[in-house]
Order: sequence, then structure tokens, then C-alpha cells
Amino acid sequence: MSREEKWVNELNAENARLKPLFDKMTETSSDWKSRFTAVIPEDKFSDYNDAAVFYTASPLVKLYTDKNGMVACKCDGYRNGPAGG
Repeated sequence: MSREEKWVNELNAENARLKPLFDKMTETSSDWKSRFTAVIPEDKFSDYNDAAVFYTASPLVKLYTDKNGMVACKCDGYRNGPAGG
């Protein structure tokens, strides 16, 4: 297997892992490129953050954690993230 094929396989695997998480966070958003808020399990915050960064280049920012271990968070999104746009 070439280096390029290995890289493509790894990228496809990462996409398969992160896409369901990103879709869940943006399911109520009309445009995935815009800022969004989400409520996610605290113990999965790192995975959801990976998804936000993978698709938007913007990390999640925790707003608060409730007593049930759910985190309200926001993401600046692709259009408003670090790269501008």
C-alpha cells in the first residue's frame, strides 16, 4: 500500500468516526458552516471537539455542565472560525 493510499484510508476512517458526532451537533442548524450550539455528554467532549475541529477548524467552547453530565457548548463554525470567512 502506498503512503497516499494509507493516508486516504486513515482520513476516511476519521471521517467515518467523526461525521455522526458532527451531524448530531448540527442537526438543528440550518447551515453547518455557521456558528452552532449543542448539548453533548461530558465524557464524550473530546470526541465531539475533534469532530468540530475536523469539519470547521473551530474548537468547542464549554458554556456549562449540568448535574447530569451534559455540556452545553458553542462552536464558532467554519465561516466565523479562526481562518475567518
